[in-house]
Amino acid sequence: MLILGLAIFGVGMYIATEVFTKAYDQARVLDNDIKFAIENDLRDISEEVSIGLHRRQAERKETGGFGVGIANRETTDNIYIINSVYANVYEGSGAGGDKITFPTIGTELAEVSLKPHEVKIINVPFYVTPDAQDGTYVYNLEVTKQACTGNCRIGKLQKLYLEVK
Repeated sequence: MLILGLAIFGVGMYIATEVFTKAYDQARVLDNDIKFAIENDLRDISEEVSIGLHRRQAERKETGGFGVGIANRETTDNIYIINSVYANVYEGSGAGGDKITFPTIGTELAEVSLKPHEVKIINVPFYVTPDAQDGTYVYNLEVTKQACTGNCRIGKLQKLYLEVK
């Protein structure tokens, strides 16, 4: 009976390992597909900021991220600042943007230094707090140039949709 139990346990472990390996491989392919989509968007000379997926699903206590591509179309080095501002909750009873945290550096999410005609893809991370309510949280993502006066935003205002279930 012990041998039979060990055999069943071994088969179960083998199946679990196969499932997790395939899931991990699929996640890597998806990440590469997102990077490819961002790079394709940024090949268009009119696009300076691109997001691979604007909508993500997450559960409470989950950490994730949005892939954001930035292109420096100028002939000088520039530093770009990425800001995210809570906009609204749709399709649910979400209690506000303070339930999703985007790690910050000062008041910005990140600073990205780019050489002339350089393109970088960065991760904009998020964390869903344990007490977040169900709903679709919407954030405005804005990329601005550092040391700029007037309208410093590059590209269009981007929207990030985080569905909490």
